[in-house]
Amino acid sequence: MNLRAHGIGALILAAALGVALVLTAGGGPVEGAFPGENGKIAFSSTRDGTNDIYLMNPDGSEQTRLTSDPGADEIFLDWSADGTKIAFSLSGPEGSDVVVVNADGSGQVNLTNDPAGNHSSPAWSPDGTQIAFDSIGDGPTQDIYVMNADGTGVVKLTDNPASDGEPDWSPDGSRIVFTSNRDGADIGNYEVYVMNADGSGQTRLTINDNIDFNAEWSPDGAQIAFTSARDGAPQDIYVMNADGSGQTRLTEDMGADAKPAWSPSGAKIVFHREVDLQNELFVMDADGSNEVRLTDHPDQDQAPDWQPLQVAPATPTVTAGAPTATAVLPTALPPTGAGGGGAGEGGASGRLIAALAGAAGVVALGYAGLLLRASRR
Repeated sequence: MNLRAHGIGALILAAALGVALVLTAGGGPVEGAFPGENGKIAFSSTRDGTNDIYLMNPDGSEQTRLTSDPGADEIFLDWSADGTKIAFSLSGPEGSDVVVVNADGSGQVNLTNDPAGNHSSPAWSPDGTQIAFDSIGDGPTQDIYVMNADGTGVVKLTDNPASDGEPDWSPDGSRIVFTSNRDGADIGNYEVYVMNADGSGQTRLTINDNIDFNAEWSPDGAQIAFTSARDGAPQDIYVMNADGSGQTRLTEDMGADAKPAWSPSGAKIVFHREVDLQNELFVMDADGSNEVRLTDHPDQDQAPDWQPLQVAPATPTVTAGAPTATAVLPTALPPTGAGGGGAGEGGASGRLIAALAGAAGVVALGYAGLLLRASRR
């Protein structure tokens, strides 16, 4: 099944093609981008029946199935900022729920457990403690909500007679970008908006006669990539500054381009394109150059998101033969009062370093300096 048959994504496609469509539940395919090293690309595919989640390397190799849920679609996925979990929408005959799974496919947990509410388009907060999503909720139209990462503490952020969906959290956690048709005379004229993370300060970023949607922050928070049909059917990938200025077209193809997702490094954007009536995955440089096709399958490959890998700080090493110093333990540790008490050499951290150094006997000067500077922070 093509993801454009769901929610805002379906409305937007219908608007682009001039087809009247009744508002359906669920949200569009928008996920967050967090800084880090480039990991796996996750995406939805119908190659084994319904939409399941697959993983592949950034060059398209080693395409592997991660989830399997016969009779339901697993779509609109989003990597957590630490790259260890994926949130996605589990869509069945009765509606959709927000579900979380570990990066290896284990530990699947349904967070909303209420398909009638049509909960969709999850987006992790940068600190991993919350998930924004869209839902019919108490109806009658779709709004944006936020909940704790365990599904508790659900709070409604937007309350508008129009449809609000596709939330995406800024990398610093202060703002959420989303899609809404609240200011459009036509139900299908969606535009990109931004608000504070608590739902205040809702501001329109794009003003266009055609649809703008699929908005996603760049890893540095300076730009927003999005999909638009403003320059003719069907649709292309654009980028703008975080304040809505500098709106620039990146792709220009006869097939419909949609669902841009930044690489954690910020240098690439992966997206899906309609090729011979099927969605396939492509990647390009962040300026729109050097397009490369990643998938080539007779079924739908769509809605990608890029895994951020958090790299541990380098461990200082001691070079053989480097000058060394012998640390001598004092007969009594200084008190924590006027003699320091803080984080300096005379404080508890400094005394602990001295004690450890004395116990070890010999410490390389460079490594000891690193420890001492760290203690001062």
